[in-house]
Amino acid sequence: MFESSVHSSIDHGIKKTMKTIIRRYMGRAALPLLVAAGFLATVFLATSCTSTVSHRVSADGVPGEVVFPEVKQALHKKGISPNEENLKKIRPGMGKQDLHYLLGPPHFREVFASREWDYIFRFVRNGEEQLCQYKVVFDSKRIARNFYWQPKECGEGFFASGVNN
Repeated sequence: MFESSVHSSIDHGIKKTMKTIIRRYMGRAALPLLVAAGFLATVFLATSCTSTVSHRVSADGVPGEVVFPEVKQALHKKGISPNEENLKKIRPGMGKQDLHYLLGPPHFREVFASREWDYIFRFVRNGEEQLCQYKVVFDSKRIARNFYWQPKECGEGFFASGVNN
């Protein structure tokens, strides 16, 4: 509750500041143009981002087929070295804010409303570096339900779900 009121007051403050800047430096005539530009940017982001990559994801967050996005489409193509203690804390029933806190933002162009978040992790095991993909699938209420690794060996020691893994 506290966090949402803080975000609300921050959003209100940003909107008020932007209106002041627009009126002072650009005049009132620029406001409709900026509103239209904001609308077009929102439409672009909504259509360029996907809510799922996997096929036939049920309301319970169970994909009919787990599909990982291509690594070359990632924002972090080389992956990141995750905090392994944080990875061990991940379980079904967690919300997106919890996962964001433990893992950071997803590594592809997922938006907060997406039903899947994908990550690329880099582990060093036995002196060798291994690139791993990690997928979190959410139910229709945006609660984490299933977790998948590619390749499967990457998930050893961490929570994983499903027969598709």
